[in-house]
Amino acid sequence: MRYVRIVLMALLPAFVPAHAAPPSTVYRYDGRNYEDVFQNGFTSWGGNDNILEHLTGRSCANSATRNSAFISTSRSETYTRVYLDSRMMDAYRAQQAGEGTGDFYGYIYHIRADTNFYEAVSSYLAYVETYGEGSASLGAGALASYQSEWLAYRRISGSSIRGVTRVHRNGRTGEVSEQYIPNPGYIESATAGNPGPYRSARSLQELLTTLVRLWPYATACMVRQRDAGTRRRAAETEYDYLVYEYTLTQ
Repeated sequence: MRYVRIVLMALLPAFVPAHAAPPSTVYRYDGRNYEDVFQNGFTSWGGNDNILEHLTGRSCANSATRNSAFISTSRSETYTRVYLDSRMMDAYRAQQAGEGTGDFYGYIYHIRADTNFYEAVSSYLAYVETYGEGSASLGAGALASYQSEWLAYRRISGSSIRGVTRVHRNGRTGEVSEQYIPNPGYIESATAGNPGPYRSARSLQELLTTLVRLWPYATACMVRQRDAGTRRRAAETEYDYLVYEYTLTQ
């Protein structure tokens, strides 16, 4: 555990200021139209609150087994924009290959964080402290640090979404424009993310049993494999937010 903590603490200053206070705003990329999200918010795939399974992708990467209780966000708008840019580049490459129009719409949601949001790194460290160094996946913790990831438990209400930055690339002209659209249903409140880690309420036996089911290679929930097609199902929420393809060796 000491080795895991030392390495992660060494990585943190590169991405998050030391002893950073919990954020009041977090960001999330999604491909769906903002009107739906403003009204319905975001909902997790299921009720599996195993932190390790979420951070390694076990509970959200496979459409047949997705059941994560967490919704991934980032405290870094810059990091979220990097992902949006990568998706826009995908649309351009598809156009160059004759597989699409190059038209692209992407949305970065600005979300008011509250105590239902937990820092991924501290929650991961709490998991390892509770269940032992044998439960550690150093790559999962390091990736969560790089992504400045914060996890919402089960739901993000539409009323906590401040607004959205809509980015459009015109496939014909190549022109990129963006517009900030406020959410008319947003409810202002002086809140911030939870200062403590998320601690699973599941039993030790349940959590340890999941370790033998982890994939040798798993895709982290904050990252996703790029879509081969140009359309995504509206139901894709958690699997739709993600930054860079990343394969984690356990």
